[in-house]
Parts: sequence; C-alpha cells; structure tokens
Amino acid sequence: MADIPVTFVYIGDRIPSYALHSLQIARKYSGQEVLLLANRSAIARIEALDFPVVEIESFYNPLNFQGIQKKLVGDAKFRNSIWLRSLERFFVLEQYLSWAEKSEVFHAELDQFLFNTSKLVTKLRRTGVSATFFPVHSQDAVVASVMYCNNLSALRAFLRFAKKASSFSSEMGLLAEWAQNDLDHNFVELPASHHFILGNMLPVFPNTRLIPPIELQGVVDPAELGQWFMGIDPRNVPFTQKPMNKFVGPESNTNLSQFDLSGISLTLESDSKSLMLRLVDGRSLQIFNLHNHSKIHTKKFLDEGYFQDFLEIINDPKKHSFPGTRSAQVIDILKSYTYLIIRRLTRWLKKNEIS
Repeated sequence: MADIPVTFVYIGDRIPSYALHSLQIARKYSGQEVLLLANRSAIARIEALDFPVVEIESFYNPLNFQGIQKKLVGDAKFRNSIWLRSLERFFVLEQYLSWAEKSEVFHAELDQFLFNTSKLVTKLRRTGVSATFFPVHSQDAVVASVMYCNNLSALRAFLRFAKKASSFSSEMGLLAEWAQNDLDHNFVELPASHHFILGNMLPVFPNTRLIPPIELQGVVDPAELGQWFMGIDPRNVPFTQKPMNKFVGPESNTNLSQFDLSGISLTLESDSKSLMLRLVDGRSLQIFNLHNHSKIHTKKFLDEGYFQDFLEIINDPKKHSFPGTRSAQVIDILKSYTYLIIRRLTRWLKKNEIS
C-alpha cells in the first residue's frame, strides 16, 4: 500500500451520494487510504464518517481564486458552479500541501473507479521526474481524472498561469493551454489507452514529456474508456435519448475509433485488485482508473462478485443502460426548466413592479 492517500476534493455544501460511494470503492480497490478535503458544512452531513477528512476552512483562503471567477466564459452557476469548482480544487490542493508541509499528492476526481493506484504512485516516484502529471484527453482538454504532483512549484506555475489568463471556459481547456505554453517542464503527460493500443508514443503537446506505458506498466483513463464502457453523464444526454454506454467521442490523434474501442475488454484480478485492459490481438496492460462519467457508483461495487458481473455486462458488444441514469437525466431537465421559469418570472415581476 502506498504511503500517501488518494486525496479527493469537494467544494460545496452537500456531497452527492455517488461521491461517498466512490470514496469507499477507492478504499477497497486502490491499495491506498483515502483523504477527503471538503467544506465543513458538507462534512457535517456525512452520516457514516469512517475515513479521514480535513475541513477546507481550516487551511484555505479563497482570496487568490476570487479574481479568477469573473474570467469564466459561461454560466458561473451551472450545476453548482462546476466550472469554477473544478478549477478552484487546484488552489485548495496547493494550500493544503503548503499547510500540511507536504510536497507530494495523488489526487483523483470523485467520479472515478481506481484500481491498484498504489502501484502507479510507486512507478511515478521511480521515474525521478519532478513535475505535475496529468492525462490528456485531446489537444483542447487535459482531464485531471487522476493527477500526481511531487513538485509544489510546478503546481504553483499552473496557478500563476490561471490567474493571468484573460478568460476560460473550463479547467480542462486552461490546463491544455498551460501545457502548450509550458517551457519549464512543469507538465508531464501520463500515458493513456491510445498510447498502448495505437503505439503512438509522442506526447500530445510537443514541448512536454510523455511517460511511456512500459515505464509505469499501465495506463490511465482521462475519460474515453469510462465513457465507452459506462456512458457519459446522463445530464448531457438529450431527453429524446435514453442514457446508454458505448459512447464514442470525435476521432483525433488522441482518441480511439469505435473499431478500436470494440476490440477492448476489461478483467479484474482479484488478488492484486488490478484492472486489466485486454485487446483482441492478445496484448494486455493494467489500467489504473476508469472515469465513471455517468456517476453510477453504488455500494454494490464493494462486492467483488458484483463488480465481476458488472464487467461482463460492460464487455458485452451491445449497448446497455444502467439503473438511475434515466431518472438523473429527467430530474436535471425538470430542474433546468424550473430555474428558467423562476428567472423569467423574476425579471417580469421586476419589470412590472409598481413603485
């Protein structure tokens, strides 16, 4: 077991149930302890608190981040300010490391499945590289599904870049811009499935370094494999469509085609808790995470037998839907319409207010 925990961050008043299940699943399969950095109000609402937590208010000063909020292009309140919070977590992590007098962190987003990531941490340490390590989804998106940092100065370099940016639409795009402009080797690319499957060992951004799959004896998933096997967030699926798996994004030099994805299957090794990526040509390699973008985490996944059965389902060439995804889709649509109606009604009342 790695001697550093998987560090999760939640900024807000109420942690969603899938995220709490995700923490427990990580404890079982990652080979690491878990640590949650969260707001005091969110921690107070956790009924069964059986893992370490740190209140963000005990160390975090949001002053450095406040100036960035107005640079967001889009609705700042969209889905509980997701685009602001997903960027702010890096400011939280930096201040936590400084406060705790640590220089190393392994961070994962809350919608992940993690498998034997203790091995990933060990392998990254052995590279001797000092930087921040991220997976790359495309030339326009660096997705911090998992992130390793062993150099606080490198993380601070990104924060300085973020503060100087004129605008941004998401932290993924901002990270990609930073990587393209990073001449000090603060950014290092983690290997993803396309490196292993297609054999392309070039980094997405020419000025950066890629850690090859062979060096880590595995790859990570920015988002692509999780979306193929488990689907995308049902809230992003049009109401006329039922949320299903086998999602395929736009093809590019960093994304796999439907043909490529169809030749992949997953198996879970019970003894090591390693998830193996298996190809039709007989090759196999460990994958350290699956980005569960559909957020279908439940406590059932703590039962390894259930997980094995689930893998059989998602390995099936046919499309499948999963419990709870349709209701999540419908509820989100109703919330959106309700919010829109209230906002328009408020404007009308103000416009027609009798003084």
